Amino acid sequence: ASFLSWLSENDLAQTNLSLPLRRVIRKEKVDSELRLEFNHHDLEAIFNNDFYFHGKHRCSAHFWIPLLALFTGARLNELCQLDKADIVSIEGIWCIDINRKNDKRLKNLSSVRTIPLHSVLINKLGFIDFVRSVQGIKLFPELEKSSVGYGQSFSKWFNRTYRKNVGVGQGQERKDFHSFRHTFANYFKQMENIQEFRVSEILGHKGNSTITYSRYGKELSISSKKKLVESINYKMIKFDLFKNNLQF
Repeated sequence: ASFLSWLSENDLAQTNLSLPLRRVIRKEKVDSELRLEFNHHDLEAIFNNDFYFHGKHRCSAHFWIPLLALFTGARLNELCQLDKADIVSIEGIWCIDINRKNDKRLKNLSSVRTIPLHSVLINKLGFIDFVRSVQGIKLFPELEKSSVGYGQSFSKWFNRTYRKNVGVGQGQERKDFHSFRHTFANYFKQMENIQEFRVSEILGHKGNSTITYSRYGKELSISSKKKLVESINYKMIKFDLFKNNLQF
């Protein structure tokens, strides 16, 4: 089924040949319940603490990657493998360019995309200043590449250590780093009049677009994506108290 889905996602089959196989194994839960998004209290616990208020993170990746995931919905390895050169200004808008350059790994063809950065990251937290301060090719040089990419050590830290230290996802709840992606998607799902294909482009999903959009339609403009991203407002997080100009 995974192989047949891959054929469809990479435009090697006209239809998704794996669809009939979905009836072979009965699911105990719907897809949206396999992992849970971070709720209001989870986000408060993850970000409103001494790690962010007093700069107690051990490295820049620990500080920035959860914030980038919060505002972009990007996958863990997509963020961990970023090069400094992947932070680009397009039409005067700062963006993350998610690409396959320099031997980066992506899930599928739809994963190649450009995501505008939220103004909180730029104006309140100084992300572009951080990017300019980085020496070398990799944005997070402290993350070493493994057989599964650059995200392995970060995943272990966030899911086994940090998440438990701040008391998020205890018990039987399915909450881990990937929940940021669900949080991002759910934010727009709860809003009225947001077309699914707009969010799918930012998330790097092929989505359920009609052939008119998927084959003939062009990618959304950067300004349209920026407007969508800027609509995000996490009022429960005290970004103004975060320590800026961190020295790692």
